[in-house]
Amino acid sequence: MIPDDWAYDPPRILVVGDGLFSKAFSQVMEARLVMPSIFDSDLLVGLNGKLPRVLNELSRVFVIVGADCSAAETACINDSIWKWVVQFTEAKEEHLLAMQFILPPCVGNGFRGALVASLALSGRNSEDAGFGFSCMSDGLAGILAVADRIRPKDFVELRNRRNTDIRRSALERFRAAAATSGATAIKEAAESVAVAFFKEEHLLDVFCRKPSHPNGHRLRFLLNQFVTDGVTQDLRKSLSLELPDILI
Repeated sequence: MIPDDWAYDPPRILVVGDGLFSKAFSQVMEARLVMPSIFDSDLLVGLNGKLPRVLNELSRVFVIVGADCSAAETACINDSIWKWVVQFTEAKEEHLLAMQFILPPCVGNGFRGALVASLALSGRNSEDAGFGFSCMSDGLAGILAVADRIRPKDFVELRNRRNTDIRRSALERFRAAAATSGATAIKEAAESVAVAFFKEEHLLDVFCRKPSHPNGHRLRFLLNQFVTDGVTQDLRKSLSLELPDILI
């Protein structure tokens, strides 16, 4: 549920995070702070059951990634923020927004790579596409230098980019084959996914519903079975029952 006071004091800058760093950063930025847990429910409830346009002035979001937060969980936060933007702004999917992820010092390049995959940013300048990446250890000046380079973009651009993404397209083909096709088509679609995620199977987590890692692990198992052992009747039945609850 959106905070009640946003109705008369709408946020221009939003910080998503918990802990001392998030609190201090939001104060310095004169931004509104919300905990990541506010997105745990997919239900969007406004004031008095309505959906007021309280995010019309929102122009920038900083996501402070906790040390125990996975890339898949961070990707889910990004998607939840965009759901809010679509619901609580007049421009909806065309509302312009700059999003910046501030990562803890302990994460490696794999974490950022997983976020890049979720946002379909591979081979692109992320800042030109509306997204920026910083580290807490960069200090305020370094974080703001990245913020200045981010060009605000809308959800339409993100959706269009995802629609043409090789990995997401392979998964959509697999989803469609599982729902309507025979064993040969399912095996071919599974092989396409294996090619799209070659040596990066761990990235499947960011394309899965919560809990993302267990669902990603199950998806990897099913794909491996289809590619190596073929499509048995039992596996096909499992796929048709499970896949809608696994893939985003």
